[in-house]
Amino acid sequence: MASRTSASSPGAPSTNPQLARLLLWEGLAGGPVADEVNRTAHYQHKAQAYAAGQRDGVLDDDLGPDHLAFLIIALAAWWFSVPQLARMLTGADDNDLTEHARRRACVVRAARRLALPPR
Repeated sequence: MASRTSASSPGAPSTNPQLARLLLWEGLAGGPVADEVNRTAHYQHKAQAYAAGQRDGVLDDDLGPDHLAFLIIALAAWWFSVPQLARMLTGADDNDLTEHARRRACVVRAARRLALPPR
């Protein structure tokens, strides 16, 4: 959680749900991954930031930093990856700003529970 993305920043899931969907399609299609070397370096950098937070005692070290980074990304992206499931569970339309705020707050709270050390 060393790098925070606001919901209004470019590339944030709420402003760019296509990113999560493209990642899903890429995984389903199989085959070579576009720009894999650079993208791997990008995601490993994120995992290294989590590892630094764990070494500093800011983040819980119960989960590996690579898995923790993956889980946090998954928490944020899944709402946008399967909007039909989100709609079926919450009853909210995809454009409901109140629901978007509720989902974001839920992701933040869940991420904190996963990442922060026990009190």
